[in-house]
Amino acid sequence: MEVSSDTIKKAHRSIFFCQCIGLLGPQFLMNGFILNFLKRYEIQDSMVMLILTLVPNACNLLLLIPLAHYSDLKGKKKIGAIGNGLHAIGFSFFGLIYFFPENALVLSILAITLFSFGLTCFLSNWFALLHPLIDPSTRGRFFAWLRISWQIICIIATFIVAQSLEIYDSNFTYLIIILIITFALFLRIYFYWQVPELETKTLPEGSLKVAILQSFQNKPYRKFCIFIFLYMFFCFSALPFINLFERESLSFTDSQIISMGYIAQLGALVGFWLGARLVDRSKITFLLNGSVFFSILTLLLFVFSVIKGEYAVLIAGVLTFVYSVTFNSIGIAMTTEAMRLVKSENKSLGISLSMTMTAAGAALSGLVSSVYLGQAKAFTWNIGSFSLNHYQLYLLICAVGLLFVLLLFKAKEEAS
Repeated sequence: MEVSSDTIKKAHRSIFFCQCIGLLGPQFLMNGFILNFLKRYEIQDSMVMLILTLVPNACNLLLLIPLAHYSDLKGKKKIGAIGNGLHAIGFSFFGLIYFFPENALVLSILAITLFSFGLTCFLSNWFALLHPLIDPSTRGRFFAWLRISWQIICIIATFIVAQSLEIYDSNFTYLIIILIITFALFLRIYFYWQVPELETKTLPEGSLKVAILQSFQNKPYRKFCIFIFLYMFFCFSALPFINLFERESLSFTDSQIISMGYIAQLGALVGFWLGARLVDRSKITFLLNGSVFFSILTLLLFVFSVIKGEYAVLIAGVLTFVYSVTFNSIGIAMTTEAMRLVKSENKSLGISLSMTMTAAGAALSGLVSSVYLGQAKAFTWNIGSFSLNHYQLYLLICAVGLLFVLLLFKAKEEAS
């Protein structure tokens, strides 16, 4: 289907507006805003963690692939539009807690369920919808600037909200902010409808199992999915462990830990840009980025065994920045590589499979690291003159595991 350049430009503008206002919901779910709001109504910590982490991840892991398959059968925008609506309605339900505080727990669970289900509907076919609208030669740059744009908007919004709550710290202020974000999520539906669905041909009815098997018959794509699962398993929990190590072993203050977070956000912006350059121009592979990440973990282990004090804060800031740049640049590569490798049939399902593998690797990483923290406690391991605590030991395991994955996939590439 031939599309004019003006139509493509308008579609790109709609995509940017769609994401810049639409990602305020997920960002404010994870930046502490909803957590603070729920704690005002005395919801227990365990339930807050369940609401903020378990429900969203469960929706992605359990429903992303079936919804992607259904999108290929019935049409992408039909499912995406429903998802956008439920996403906005779910977030608005958090505001109902202000009016019915005695039902805070029930309303918060209902809110996160609708919110997460709607977001999963949207994600199940979003990249497949965008696939024909973006030139393959500039795909990485496009997604990099898209991520940079919404990241900047969310950082600015977070700053404004933080300042507002500093001045007007009340439940009513939270309600006003929830209503503003809800309005933005409903406005997102308008921009979403401006994005044309160029590939409107739907698949005949068929088995989901057959569709998954067909996707995994694509050998390069199958190898890619395995790689990102292993990569996320060894890398996803690294940053929380780094923060724990900084706090517990290096005695970083709260302000220093928060500073590391801001440095990580800055690194994410640079990583989005760099990832686009690596994908679209120099074609640097995952292996190079993974090697850099391995080097960062190794330096983190041994440098801090001899360096303390202010120099440790400076070095930690540099390593955090490089880590964030590397991790987020690979995120760009994951998106573009999945869109490149997946075949035209079952496109929504194929891309969602890679997203599910990413979520599965991250979830398993979180589970294993949580069990490890509960068992290892104050364990130390001596290597010559170096002494590694249980935080450093886990990072060493991650570094060695990642190096093994890199060498294995490099050997397979050379063999093929």
